[in-house]
Amino acid sequence: MALLLPRRNPICLKGWFRDLVACLLLVALVLLFHWRILTPDLAVRGSLSPGDFTDQFYAFARVEAEQLRQGQLPLWNPLTNSGHPFLADVQAAVFYPPSVLTALTMAFLGGSLFALEIEVVAHYCLAALFTYVFARRLLRTRGAAFVAACGFTFGGYLTGYPALQFAILKTDVWLPLILLGLEVGASCLETERRNASLAFLGAGLAFGLAILAGHPQSAMYVGYTSVAYLMFRLWLPPLRRRVPAVLAIFLLAALGLSAAQWLPSVEFMRLSSRTGLGYADLSNGYQLSDVFQLVLPSQSPLYVGIVPCLLAFLALAQSRARTAWFWGGLGLIALLLAFGGNLFFYPLFYMLAPGFQLFRSQERAVFLLSFSLAMLAGYGVDGWLSDSFPRRLPRLTVALSLGALGLAAMAYVGWLSGGEVIPSPTWWFLQQGSYLFLFLAGVSALAFWWSRRGSHPGMVVALLALILLDLFTANARRNLDHRLPEELVRPSPVIEKMRADVSQFRVSDEGQLVGNFGCLFDLEETGGASPLRLERYRRLIEEVPKEFVWRLLNVKYVTTVDSALQVSSEAVAYETTHLHRLAEPWPRAWVVHQVEVIPDDDATIARLSDWRFSPAQAAIVPSPLEVPLVGGSSAAASTVQWVRHEPSLLELDVDLPEDGLLVLSEIYYPGWKTLVDDQPALTLRADLTLRAVPLPAGSHRVKMVYHPWTVAAGIALSLLSLLGAVAVVAWAGRRRG
Repeated sequence: MALLLPRRNPICLKGWFRDLVACLLLVALVLLFHWRILTPDLAVRGSLSPGDFTDQFYAFARVEAEQLRQGQLPLWNPLTNSGHPFLADVQAAVFYPPSVLTALTMAFLGGSLFALEIEVVAHYCLAALFTYVFARRLLRTRGAAFVAACGFTFGGYLTGYPALQFAILKTDVWLPLILLGLEVGASCLETERRNASLAFLGAGLAFGLAILAGHPQSAMYVGYTSVAYLMFRLWLPPLRRRVPAVLAIFLLAALGLSAAQWLPSVEFMRLSSRTGLGYADLSNGYQLSDVFQLVLPSQSPLYVGIVPCLLAFLALAQSRARTAWFWGGLGLIALLLAFGGNLFFYPLFYMLAPGFQLFRSQERAVFLLSFSLAMLAGYGVDGWLSDSFPRRLPRLTVALSLGALGLAAMAYVGWLSGGEVIPSPTWWFLQQGSYLFLFLAGVSALAFWWSRRGSHPGMVVALLALILLDLFTANARRNLDHRLPEELVRPSPVIEKMRADVSQFRVSDEGQLVGNFGCLFDLEETGGASPLRLERYRRLIEEVPKEFVWRLLNVKYVTTVDSALQVSSEAVAYETTHLHRLAEPWPRAWVVHQVEVIPDDDATIARLSDWRFSPAQAAIVPSPLEVPLVGGSSAAASTVQWVRHEPSLLELDVDLPEDGLLVLSEIYYPGWKTLVDDQPALTLRADLTLRAVPLPAGSHRVKMVYHPWTVAAGIALSLLSLLGAVAVVAWAGRRRG
């Protein structure tokens, strides 16, 4: 019991063993929370629910693992959206170290979906450990830091959709470590300035890892919070004048380390469909009535636990610590932002704060609310143990528990009078009222114990047990599927039929197969589950008649669905997926001898949608060719033979009797370089979004290599930043020596 109670603030060598034991306990609790995923007993073992986790993050991990196994850096993914800049897609997180480790495991040790689930559990361990260490720095007792770590790690937000939208979880967990570095740096500026730069450098590198994790919106929240905390700590004289230098160290370290990711991603974002989103698309958020989910265990991301909420309220009511009020203000701002356009608060950030014009789903701001309430709960425990709470606290907790009992009683009467229907609104209120009463009664018992005997180690253990019982009960069953990981990604008969075809083709799916099925089962598809898609490609798919699109994109198979629904005493609902094979699919590359110059995209789409236009005879280009084509209109004598078709390398032999334009059913994107007979050649954009190469008459070897300058420059900047960080650490160590 004494493990959680001893006082005195920062982690130091004197109490390192007890802090180590507390960290091991946190790791054990994380493993216990996810026991259904980790248990070797196959009869009760489950998996994380299918959806974004399997369709996107596992699919991306498979692509990365396969290309790493072949000794290639995963730059381009030919399996989705008819070709996709894989590394530039931030959610692929190609340079994020834990994801690289998972991909290498899957590539060389035969890992499956379970390997990615292990990475998820590991990030919950990081969240618990980082929060504990940071809270231990600020709070007076280990018990308070332990409560803060449990409140954040097992709260409704972190255990909700971030587990399935894995990039959010990977980004969010780095916030407490970043804040720890900033806090240590600020303290060093007040006492020993020699180590301050190292602390700020470490915080910047941790922020760089958060950026590499793959969710820019969450990284934006982390960045704004970190800068706000830094300004809060240094805004008093004489430290205020050091803010510009500290911010420069922090931000340059973060941007330098993550340059390998954000530099290609900015280029991709500029060309993607995300740039066309307006305020109506971005301003969605919680309804105002959802605020009650803060104290109702309804598996909501807003729910952080009954006891932590009560402790946070008491901390704000009684604490005199400036930092506690910082967390209160941050939590309030996050809550107001989470309502999006339903409250006139987000519009201010949309108009004034950089970054808020790029991201939708404003409810994700509750990440900061969850962390703030967890920290305030830690302050509440400190106040309880230091006897700073008023002695009328038991009366307050008893009044709250009696109110919850009254709610449950009224709901029970209403439920009985309504005919005992399950489920029903009154039944839901009965469940919620009973749950609230149970835990508030437990808090009341502890409050009476405290009022009579004062602080006691046993009370800390009982309070922690009450919190864990609440959070584990409310959140441990979320995101669980009863099937084994292998069953979630098993190919269907339709998939198996297409995989048996060894020819070169793409698949057009009308939403019947799982998202990113191409990545999962090594099939090239015209769609994909990534939220980012090239804008011109999106317009081709959505605005040109699909039978014309099938020709341009080398589609051979199309899936459709029949559905039926019988409404009766025995309702029947089923869907039948149909697989269609086109009789004469177009090739992946062909030669034309005529071009039409149409610079406007709208006019190009209109021309491609015209049944009188034949892509086999002519190609549409945005500007005139440097050397105009002079020849016939028939490509019958031209031959195109594929030599190599790898993700980032294409090689063809082309024989044409007269000058022509080689058109490839491959997506045009900056970074693709063309060599004709080992000499640099021009790569054109044709038919809105395809690639084309002008060729003179004769036989030629055409090679296309994806080598974007943004990736090379980003990797160089990241390596220089790492070398610079190592040099700074070595220099500081030498000075100390």
